[in-house]
Amino acid sequence: MEPLEEIRVQKLKDIESLGFNPYPTSYRYTHTADRLVAEYSPKSAEELAQGLTPIRVAGRILAIRKFGKAGFLTGEMLSQGTTVIDAGINVTPSGITGDVNVDSVKAVAGALSPVPGGVGAVTTSLLLRNVVSAAEEQNERRARPRQ
Repeated sequence: MEPLEEIRVQKLKDIESLGFNPYPTSYRYTHTADRLVAEYSPKSAEELAQGLTPIRVAGRILAIRKFGKAGFLTGEMLSQGTTVIDAGINVTPSGITGDVNVDSVKAVAGALSPVPGGVGAVTTSLLLRNVVSAAEEQNERRARPRQ
C-alpha cells in the first residue's frame, strides 16, 4: 500500500472509532441554510449567546472561491441561500474587484463577503493577532533563564 493510501485508510479507521460512518447514507438536519439565516441573522450577539442550541445544517452553505477572473462567479452558478466568500483580487481599470459578480450573486446568496470589503479585514486582524502572539512568545522565551 502506498504511504498516502495508508494515511487515508487510517483516517477512515479514526472516523469509525469515533462512532461515525465515513460514508453515511443519510443526514438528519434541523435547519436549511435559508432557514438558519432567516431565524438567526436578526438576533444580537447577546441573544445568540443566551440560547445556545445545537444546529445541524443541510444544503450548500458555503462557497469560497478564487478563480483569478473578475466577475467569474454569477448567481446562476449558485444554489439559493449559499454563503459566498470572495477571495479573488483583480485589478481592473475601474479599480479592485473580486471574482464574484456581486450584482448577480447578491440576489441568490444567503450572505456575501465581497472584494473589496470582505475577507481583507479578517485576514488583517488574524495576521495582527498572530504577530502579537509571536512577539509575546518571543518575549517570554527571552525572559526565561537559560539552562
